[in-house]
Amino acid sequence: MRFGLVPGVRVRLAQLACALWACSIVLIVLFSLGETTRDGRPLVVVLGVVTAALAVAATVLVPAAARWAGGCIVLSASAPTFFWWPLNVLALMCGIALVLRPDLLSEPERPGRS
Repeated sequence: MRFGLVPGVRVRLAQLACALWACSIVLIVLFSLGETTRDGRPLVVVLGVVTAALAVAATVLVPAAARWAGGCIVLSASAPTFFWWPLNVLALMCGIALVLRPDLLSEPERPGRS
């Protein structure tokens, strides 16, 4: 018996990851506004909105254009996450992987099926 993902699950998982990344950007920015200086708040808010929008765009682009979605994720890795910076590194690595190898989301060919 062969095990594997149901067709289309890789794309759905990538979409879910992009959506969770967008939500985490928004939450981290909202919770960090209290500790941000008065002069820095507008910059943090604008950068948070732009990077969250890029992550949402990646969610939409994943099924049709994985390379463009990876580019959006790479750009969204500049999100102001402060001490949660490992999330930015993870997003950056995933985005670079999608830019370099967009075929990672395609389903592998199964022998004996056409």
